[in-house]
Amino acid sequence: MSSHYFPLGIKDIFNARGRINRMTFFMYGAVLEIIRTVVSYAFMFVLLSLPESGDQSVVTALYSAYGLFLLVYAWGLFCIAAKRLHDLNLPALIAAIGVCLWALRILIDSGLSIPLPAPLLTLAALAFGLCLLLIPGTKGANRYGVHALRPERIRAHDLSGDLDA
Repeated sequence: MSSHYFPLGIKDIFNARGRINRMTFFMYGAVLEIIRTVVSYAFMFVLLSLPESGDQSVVTALYSAYGLFLLVYAWGLFCIAAKRLHDLNLPALIAAIGVCLWALRILIDSGLSIPLPAPLLTLAALAFGLCLLLIPGTKGANRYGVHALRPERIRAHDLSGDLDA
């Protein structure tokens, strides 16, 4: 079995091409959320363990590293949402809306003051994620590729260059 059929390849999470089914979307999202939670708690632990009279450049470096991590996290969210939207035969641009909702929610959780109610953003992000999780994908091939639950069609397509194989 080829490595690009392995269900949890890290390169698959950060690639917006193709389609993924609902279960793969759930698994990728869970992996990203577990990593974000662990990194966020580690960030807070390190930040709180620094002495109050410590060097401000260390704090700035920590916040910069955490911000970079959140950008990578947001890219991963965008990619899995884009793939899921592709399975619904919808463009990936819609994924940007969901990622913005998730990012705003995370920024509010991190203490940033935004003039939007946090519960509304949380509900909107949850509704977007649930829609992607619960709505079944299009059956058969669509403009973004073959059906995500039919890997034998992918293999046949790779070998013959024909979707009807």
